[in-house]
Amino acid sequence: MHVGIVGAGPGGLFASIALADTGHDVVVFEQAQRQEDVGAGIQISPNGTRLLAHHGLLEALQNSAFEPEATVLQRADTGKLVFRTPMGQSASKRYGAPYLHLHRADLVQVLHAAAIERGIKIQNNARVAKFVNTSDSINIHLEGSTTQTFDLLVGADGIHSAVRTQMLGPEQARFTGNIAWRGLVPAERIDPDLIAPDTTVWAGSGQHFVHYFVRGGSLINFVAVKEHDYWAEESWSMPGNLDHVRTAFNGWSPGITQLLGSADTCHLWGLFDRPPLARWTGQRIALLGDACHPMLPFMAQGAVMAFEDAVILSRTLASGDNIQTALEHYEAIRKPRTTRIQERARRNGHLFHQHSALKRNLTLTPLALINQLAPDIIARRLDWIYGYDACAVDVERII
Repeated sequence: MHVGIVGAGPGGLFASIALADTGHDVVVFEQAQRQEDVGAGIQISPNGTRLLAHHGLLEALQNSAFEPEATVLQRADTGKLVFRTPMGQSASKRYGAPYLHLHRADLVQVLHAAAIERGIKIQNNARVAKFVNTSDSINIHLEGSTTQTFDLLVGADGIHSAVRTQMLGPEQARFTGNIAWRGLVPAERIDPDLIAPDTTVWAGSGQHFVHYFVRGGSLINFVAVKEHDYWAEESWSMPGNLDHVRTAFNGWSPGITQLLGSADTCHLWGLFDRPPLARWTGQRIALLGDACHPMLPFMAQGAVMAFEDAVILSRTLASGDNIQTALEHYEAIRKPRTTRIQERARRNGHLFHQHSALKRNLTLTPLALINQLAPDIIARRLDWIYGYDACAVDVERII
């Protein structure tokens, strides 16, 4: 088929590769004039890296990736460890694929190059004005009166998706009551004894702080999240004020203090999501990633869920069914899993942000005890996420 994809972020680019690798002719439309190197880290868990490996993309990412030794939850009030789940070789052995940290720009660069190698056309400065279905095709109208005809349209254009809006009508994404500052700091500026080579979450009252290494350990990515009662911006990359984030996390761990004190810049990001959509697909249309299931970043699964979407979509389209049946199967297979992970991300927000010392003790102390006595119980809680293989799902079963 001739497939048009709207959005050239990680989800849209990976979808273009997955579809091209199953024989489709793909064009990607991106409204930005060029790909920006926005300073942001991204975590790709084993359920995502195995898909990158399946499409021959993992090796190209290894040089710029960082493999954490563990995922860690610590208390900001006492400094005590809640749990530590081994990653590194343990994750590769347990799940058959690594857990990686990447700079988002490095990931996009590899995906973009792989798409070009496959003959995928990527059109920048191409904003979709509308689409029109006909009896046997779908026409995409770009601003400037250019029209292109396709068999299928994939909306991978994020939480404020123009494709979703035309398909389902206007609806504002909901502000979750959280804002996040994010930034990158050269690792050489930080005392190596203060920041462990882990994915570390510090849980506090109404706020939490995450730090991890990217670019082979040369940079430390931080995400500082705080509850906030109002947000009016839509951008996830507007400039932030370092004095504000330093004040918000004053008195936290020495590593956090040094990290924020060594930062040159940061970006401010309002955290939005949506309730599960009534439907993801229409006539010759499929939504993918944040366009249909935006989620809080508290499970680090946003990009990976888009990768899984792309693989399942490519496989249902290749299953021999007509387009509409294939799209219905895609939605039926993906919606239960993404809905569950959306909910788990919201629950993690509550776990990280317990406001009273009593609630923190009642919630976090039992987890710390389990971590001491039976740490594999903590690890097993992630098996249904990290052990999932979108390439092995039976997409031909009767829904």
